[in-house]
Amino acid sequence: MELAALEKALPDHQIRPISLDDVPAIVDLVARLTTVVLGEPDGTEAEVRDDLTGPNFDLSADTFIAVAPDGRVTAYGQGYDERDGSGWIDVSI
Repeated sequence: MELAALEKALPDHQIRPISLDDVPAIVDLVARLTTVVLGEPDGTEAEVRDDLTGPNFDLSADTFIAVAPDGRVTAYGQGYDERDGSGWIDVSI
């Protein structure tokens, strides 16, 4: 995943591929977003970890996370090429 555009848009953030150590922070971000949109948090660490460890999924190539100077995750994304002509992308800000 090309990260240069994100680095330019968020110059004060650390932009990097996701590691499995980031799962709790990703769940926290998703909970903040879904609470605003749905009225309650949605998503679990197990669900996020499952998404990030699927077959043919490469954390270093298929993901990004944006970490603010205060350490809070403000965005993350993952994309996946099904290698059959289809794919998906998921981004939370």
